[in-house]
This record gives sequence, C-alpha cells and structure tokens, in this order.
Amino acid sequence: VKSGPRETPPCVERAALRRRLFSWHQPMRPFSSHRLRVTAVIAGSLSVLAFAACGSSSPATTATSAVKPSATLTVKFGEYFYRPKIVTVHVGQPLRFVNVGKIEHTVADTTAAGAIRSALIKPRPLAHGAAQTVTFKRAGTVPYLCTFHPDLMRGVIHVVP
Repeated sequence: VKSGPRETPPCVERAALRRRLFSWHQPMRPFSSHRLRVTAVIAGSLSVLAFAACGSSSPATTATSAVKPSATLTVKFGEYFYRPKIVTVHVGQPLRFVNVGKIEHTVADTTAAGAIRSALIKPRPLAHGAAQTVTFKRAGTVPYLCTFHPDLMRGVIHVVP
C-alpha cells in the first residue's frame, strides 16, 4: 500500500490551470445596472448632439448629409436577398448590383403589380462576383426583382432629382 501523496488526474489539473489563468475574466451579466447606465449616458449624449445638429446650418452638417450624385451606390445580392432592399439614388447616379451569392441571379425592373418590364434594367444572369450597373434618367419609384426567384427576391429603388 502506497502512503505517499496522491496523484491528481490530468483533467483536474487542467481545470485548475484554467481557473488560475482566466480568473481575471468575469463575464458581464446581460442587463447589469452598470451596462444600463452606460447605455443611457451614450443615448443621452447622442440625442443632445442630434438636436444640436438639427438647429445648426453649418456647411459641415449639410455636406455630410448630402450624397454626391456621381458616387456609385452598391446593392449586394445573393441567395434570396438584396441588401439594401430599398435604396435611394439621384437621377444620373450609377447604381451597381453585385452578386455575392453562390448561384446566378438577375435584376429586372417591374410594374407596381410585380409584372416584369425589363425597360429600365435589362436582366442578365449574373454569376458569383459579377456586377451590373444602371443609371436612371428620370425621377420615380422603380420596383425590381430577380427573374429566377421573383417571389423571394424583391426590392425598390427611389430615384430622386
């Protein structure tokens, strides 16, 4: 019979080591009062800044809110989504559709009822990584969809002057 010190199983040693190494890390409770206070302070600060910006007519404020009509906007699409689904562009501003999915999709304009028109956006199969750029000449609302998946992939383009 052995009368020396007992050997500690390896799993117990690993658990003790983990406790010593990560004892400084205490996960934050999901709705702790500290977290709520910090969130309230941030929200209050942002609302004060928003109200201050609304009353200001400085050029810096108007420059950041205006979109350059020449800047190309991008809509990414893939398996059954367009992101963003609703986009606003200016007349003459390029709008680029990029397929980030694994299968082919298309983009085609429709009537308000959902019938495919293909008058403003000519649909063509776009494989992964392929893109199609369109530019609109008149203001209005242009509903669009994927001709391969018309019930699953729909969106709206608002063209403004």
